[in-house]
Amino acid sequence: MHYGITLDDEELEGFARLEPEGISVLDCTAQSAANFVGWLREHIVPDGMAMTFNRAWRLEEDLPDATVPEVTRPRLVAAFLAHLEALGLD
Repeated sequence: MHYGITLDDEELEGFARLEPEGISVLDCTAQSAANFVGWLREHIVPDGMAMTFNRAWRLEEDLPDATVPEVTRPRLVAAFLAHLEALGLD
């Protein structure tokens, strides 16, 4: 499923899939991704449920998922940026 969402006056697009299960946000900054995670946690993901992230669907690029840390948004932005740096994509 393709979707669009507006968060903090920014329009984002992405996909939701059943296989592999997940939801993506496309072509966004680390800050936008952190805002999206905050929205997911507040409105979609059940309390206590862990989330993971990646920069691409893992089956397409065989990249390991990383756990989305339960931290403030600035620290989450830093975690996303560190992930990209570790992949050599900074």
